[in-house]
Amino acid sequence: MALDHYVPQVYLRHWISGDNGPLLNVIRKSNFKRFTPRTKDICAIPEGNTNRLLEDSQKIENALKAIEPKYNKALASLKNGQFDDESIWTISGFIACIMVASPTALRLNNPFLKAILRDMAVGLERRNLIPGLEKKMIARGLERGAVDFKVDGRYSQAIEAEDMDKVIGLLTHGDWEVLHNRFSDNPFYTSDYPIALEVSKTIPWINNKIIPLSPSLAIRIKPRTDTKRQEQPFVNLSVKRRALSRGEVKMINTLVVRSAEEIVVYLKEHDWTLDFINRNRYFWIDGVVTKRVVSENESLFINRQRLLERSAPPELNEELSGKDWFNLGPAKKR
Repeated sequence: MALDHYVPQVYLRHWISGDNGPLLNVIRKSNFKRFTPRTKDICAIPEGNTNRLLEDSQKIENALKAIEPKYNKALASLKNGQFDDESIWTISGFIACIMVASPTALRLNNPFLKAILRDMAVGLERRNLIPGLEKKMIARGLERGAVDFKVDGRYSQAIEAEDMDKVIGLLTHGDWEVLHNRFSDNPFYTSDYPIALEVSKTIPWINNKIIPLSPSLAIRIKPRTDTKRQEQPFVNLSVKRRALSRGEVKMINTLVVRSAEEIVVYLKEHDWTLDFINRNRYFWIDGVVTKRVVSENESLFINRQRLLERSAPPELNEELSGKDWFNLGPAKKR
């Protein structure tokens, strides 16, 4: 069974320091164990980019294969201040594939879908449209935790993957900042979900995305609330370059560690590295659902992603739980 990488190896190779030969420096958030794997051994799932709910079950894998060969060229263009459409589209495609393919993505919409299912079930029960059940059985069961819904993360993944070009195109809207890290003693970290969330200072209910593209370069994508003509790529796009202060680099690395699902990748280990990761490892991205009652029979659910502090990792999608999707040992011979 082939391993499908949801974080491309061409990307991860930028974090090979050379101190360990062709190996990476990696640490788990959950148990704080360090490893030195090859790029091929992490961020991969057997047949993980296959979605059985899509007419073209390989659509995600094919999108990644189209993006990967162009990544290094696009990275060099951004580093040199050349913000051409192909480079922007390639980087947006890289981000979109991770947003759709990763284990993090498979669980982030679960709270939203569960909230809708619960509300629908209670509404149907209230209108006596579910025969054969004791009155308020579902409502009481949900309240007590005796009844719940299982959500297949592949369903929401299929919805996004079906129109992958639209997902990519939406990322080409907004304000992009190309962020230069000049501090070789404090390079950017990355992870198995290298899309760090930052609450917008101007629009608090919206998240900026910060993505380390290499140990010395990152981008910040600030969405715009103006959604006119968003079906057309590059319409509402501005790009500027900025050199970061040391404090800003530390802030970004904090968000990268907190946004990681299970593993953090760092270029070199300093005497403060482990303490820094340890202080920030009990945070994960979660879906936060807000319900607004529109009428007696209608509710509006708003789904937002937030970084939340937790004592334990969030539960993976049922399809992934119970399996070591984050194996950091040597690849098994097949």
